[in-house]
Amino acid sequence: MHGNEGCNLESQTLEKAILFAVGNTLVCDDLGEAKALSWSGERHKVVTVDGTLLTKSGTMTGGTSGGMEARSHKWDDKKIEGLKKKTEGFELELEELGSITEMQLKESEASGKISGLEKKIYLNLTFAMNWMSNAYSYTIVLTVLTNDLDGFYCLQLEKAITERASKILSLEKRINEIVDRIYKKFKWKFKSEVCEKDIQEWKKKISNATTSISKLNRQIKSKDMKMYWRVIVCLIQCRIRPKRSRKREFWGRKFKTGGNEELMLATGTGGVTRLRHDLKLCSAYLCTLEFM
Repeated sequence: MHGNEGCNLESQTLEKAILFAVGNTLVCDDLGEAKALSWSGERHKVVTVDGTLLTKSGTMTGGTSGGMEARSHKWDDKKIEGLKKKTEGFELELEELGSITEMQLKESEASGKISGLEKKIYLNLTFAMNWMSNAYSYTIVLTVLTNDLDGFYCLQLEKAITERASKILSLEKRINEIVDRIYKKFKWKFKSEVCEKDIQEWKKKISNATTSISKLNRQIKSKDMKMYWRVIVCLIQCRIRPKRSRKREFWGRKFKTGGNEELMLATGTGGVTRLRHDLKLCSAYLCTLEFM
């Protein structure tokens, strides 16, 4: 900002100085044109390119002499030729561009093409967006399908593995059975004598067991008979005890009353004698059972 302000101030001061020094002066290329403008008709203050100043009063000052003037004209001619070439180039460009109407037509055509291209770009963008969304959905479906296929293949492999394992187990069982059969055959072939000895020993053991079982059965039966006769003896004793008590009561009454109860006594003594006889028989049988 400060630099721009300084440039503006310098340009303003230069303009003021030039205006003070030159004033309202016309600039011409050559001296003849300057003379015509300065002295014919309305007078003007004119200066030429080479520095010749023509005032309104008719004086002429300044100018260049000899080689300086020639060099100045030569430099100016080069500059002018360059400018002319530039103008010719610009004119050719203008001719190539054509008139304003043609430019407007070209502009309208270009705008139409641009609008068409924009529409195409928009359509292509929408197509690309749709394609990307479809591609994303397709990738999701593809991943799901791949996972399903992987799971399906895994299940198939697991089934095949289980089937193979079951077949292997069945074959191993069959092989073991065959080996066992072969081993048994060879065992029975090579160890028949040992087997016969074992059979004889087992037969002896079985016979001993049968004898011990028969003894135990006899003992059990004898014990059962003992228990049976003991129960009978107990019952007989239970029947004898109340009759003894009745007999005692009878003799007590007889000493007291002296009545006619001899018949009752005879019947009571007969029952007691029978029970005593049965008791003797039972005790004798029990003794025989205990000695068995």
